[in-house]
Parts: sequence; C-alpha cells; structure tokens
Amino acid sequence: MITSLTDGLSFSVGSTSDFLAVRVFCTYCALSILYMFMFQMTFLMGVMVLHCRREVAGRHWLFMVKLKLAEYNDPCFMRWFFRRRFQEKEEVDTKSQIYERIAKFLEHSVTRLFVLLVYIIYLAAAVNCILQFPLGLDLKTLTPDESFAADELRAQERLFTDYGAFCFAVIYTKEIDLHDAQIRYELLELYKNLTSSAYASKGDFWLETYENNFANDPSIPTIQRPKEFMRSLIRFLDIPAYKKYRSDIRFNDTGHIEAIKIIMRIRKRGPQNDAPRAAILRRQLEKSGFTGFVYDTSFLIVDQQSVTVSNVIGNVVLAILVMLLISILLIPRPASAFSIALSILSINIGVVGALSASGTRLDIISMITIVMSIGFSVDYATHITFHYLIQRRDRLKRSLEAMIYPITQAALSTAIGVSILGVVPSYMIRTFVLTVVYVVAIGLVHALIFLPVLLSVVVPHSEYLVPYQPHSYKNVTKRAAPDNCRSIISNSRMTCYTPEHIYALPP
Repeated sequence: MITSLTDGLSFSVGSTSDFLAVRVFCTYCALSILYMFMFQMTFLMGVMVLHCRREVAGRHWLFMVKLKLAEYNDPCFMRWFFRRRFQEKEEVDTKSQIYERIAKFLEHSVTRLFVLLVYIIYLAAAVNCILQFPLGLDLKTLTPDESFAADELRAQERLFTDYGAFCFAVIYTKEIDLHDAQIRYELLELYKNLTSSAYASKGDFWLETYENNFANDPSIPTIQRPKEFMRSLIRFLDIPAYKKYRSDIRFNDTGHIEAIKIIMRIRKRGPQNDAPRAAILRRQLEKSGFTGFVYDTSFLIVDQQSVTVSNVIGNVVLAILVMLLISILLIPRPASAFSIALSILSINIGVVGALSASGTRLDIISMITIVMSIGFSVDYATHITFHYLIQRRDRLKRSLEAMIYPITQAALSTAIGVSILGVVPSYMIRTFVLTVVYVVAIGLVHALIFLPVLLSVVVPHSEYLVPYQPHSYKNVTKRAAPDNCRSIISNSRMTCYTPEHIYALPP
C-alpha cells in the first residue's frame, strides 16, 4: 500500500506539469498504478493464498501433485523440481551468520566513515554532472539514430551554418504612421540591428527595397500624407518584380496596414545557439520600441527550455514533499520519515547526474523519465525502512535478512526486462532504458548500503512499529496447523515470512 500510494501520488504530481505530453504520461501511469493496486489486492492476493496453501501442503507448484521428500541420492534435477526441500538447521544458521556479519560490518564505525566518504564523493559527482546538464530538445533526437532526417539536420549544421533557413519578425503598424520618413528610417535601423548579430543575417525586407529603388525616385512626388504613401506603395507592389512582397504586408478591411513582416536568415545552426539567438533578437525588438514579435521554429524549443528546469525542480520538490507526508502518515516516526525523504532526494540526484553524464539532454523526454524515477525510488526507501522499524533486536541484521533477496530480485528483474529495449536505435527509448537502469542501480545501493547505515545512526531504539499482534497469529497457527505442517513452514522460501522470525514482539 505504501509503494502504490506513493508511486501513484508521484505521477499525480507530474500530471500537473505545463507540458501536455508529461500530463498525459503521468495521468496514464497514475491510473495504471491504481488498477494494479486493486488487481494485486483482489485477484493476485487470492492466487497467492492458493499457491501458499499448495506449498504448505507439499504439492508441486505447477502440477499440484503431492511431492516426496528429497533424498541425498536423488538427481539434482529431481531434488530441485520434483521433491520437497527443507532448510537444514546448519543452512539456516549459516545464512543467519552471514547476515549477522554484514550487519556488524555496516555498524562498525570505520565502515560508517567510509560509507560517508563514498556518499559525499557520489553526491559531489552527481551535482557536478547536473550543473553541466545540456538544456533543450535537439530535433535530431526525435528521429531514429540512422534516419535520413537526422543526417540532413547534421549536414545543415555542418555545411550551411552561415546560410540557414529563414526566420521573421512581425511589426504591428496600427499605431504608427508609415508615411513618416522618420518611422521608416527607424524600421530600417531595426532591420539592421536584427541582422547584424552573429546569429542572424539579412534576408529580405520589402521596406529596404522600397526605399532604395522606389521611394527615392525623382519622378515620384514627395510623400507627405498617408494617401500619398498608400498610392506609392500600391504602385510599388504592382511592379512584377516586387509582387512577392504582397504577402509581407497585412491590410485590414479598410485598406490600412495592420502589420508588416521582416525576413531574416539564420546563422550558426544548432541547438546550442537557439537560446542566444532568441534572446538577442527579442532584446533588439524590445529596444526598438515597436510592438511585435520575432519568430523561428527553434523558439518553440527555446520557450520549452525556459520552463523545463523550473518544472523539473518543482515536480521533484513537490513529489518529495508528498512522499514525506505519506511516509509520516503511514510510518509515523520522524527520523524514519526524514530518512525516506533524504533517500528519495539522493537517488533522484544520482539519476539526473547519471543521465547528464551519459549524454542525455534535459528536455521534455528526460523530464518524463525523471518524474518516473521519483516513483521508482520510493520503493527501495520505504521497504527497508519499514522492515527496520518493526524490529526490536538485531534490527539491521533482520531487516537485511528479510529484504536483501526480494530487493535484489526486483532490481535485477526490472533492469533485465527493460534492458531489452536498449537495442532500439531511438533517443527516447534509450533515455527511458537508462533512467530505469540508473534508478534501479542507485536505488539498490541506497537500500542495501547507504540507507541501512543512515537508519542505524539516526533512528533511536525507542522508535519502532508494531504492524500487528503476532500473538494471535501464533495461537491460530497452533490450533489450525499440525506439528508436521509447521515444519513445512520452515521451507527456504517461507522462513523469512513467519512472524517470530521477522516481527518484534511488543513490549
């Protein structure tokens, strides 16, 4: 319940993003988690109960026939798949000694100092990579790795950096008088300023052609009134060589000019130059005093960049606060709740740093995967913390004994299952795979090393949980199960789930 609730709320936080794609993805994931939780609490729980009954009764897990006791002279294949196996006392003692040694090793003061040093190095490296995280969506990443579209974009950036595609500026002219020579001069100065930077060059501006080749013609009367300018402009646009400029001037229903367009050429193509180009062009237009806007197709990505960082930080902080609140409600112990929140934040810092180190960009695609990693990172922190809290003695040993195997199994199965998608030659799929692998690997290290050491330091012995009364379970077991059946419960796959082995007795 803890993991389902925290995962669902984590994606619910992501569904408030400014980006539609992120909202759709997070809403879909939140509803999927809700369905999986209901499915696990109903159908899957019933199936597991039936399977547990078969196992306790000594039946085969698939064929459901009674199994004979394993003997030493049985072939290995028969002993593992068609015989009832029990943990020998020596085997149980050996495993218990191993976990005890691991716990003592982690609780040693030298080990704690070493783990702290490693954690500081890990955190410093992750933060350093985050500060170098490249921003913005690269259009080449939206296509498969070897697609012709990506090759064409790379060729444009390499070969036509000084003569790229066109961008334009639109100037609203409702409140200005184009018949005024001073206004036309200021518009030409604006065109000069827009195209004099390293990121844009001259394209085609009808007013420049009009002033150079038509307005200064001695045969044309001097323009002093609006009607004279309109007659002159109409004569200019009627010339076959200048008819192309008709689409650059917007007339309203009364024949007055509403807006004009300035066409420029892009220089220095590439995602690293999109943001500086947008900033310079917009600043020049703002300084001119004219009303309008500058537009290029790359500005969509630039505007996306401006809110991506704030969205990522906001979603991560809000999700961690929600996780902290849920942890306090379901695990009402302050030190433990703080440890869970710190672990989630630490895991996500490591994931984002690893994505930066692997060449991923901070864009809408990686933003979706970062939100997803918040939900994944909750599982490792809550499970190990909960099992640590329900112990009263040998807390670290018993929590590791209960959780090392399932956490490792879950991490490996998730990583192996997702890594199959790594063969797909796509940036989006590769980012998803890398995120899952990183959050699994970093979360596993936190769950088995960093978090246990932190819990052993900050959680006092007086802080514990009693999930239920195990005495009643013992009484029911004694009445319902015969002695020969109790020995079956010591099966290697079920030993860690008996209450006297895991849960602490209340004082």
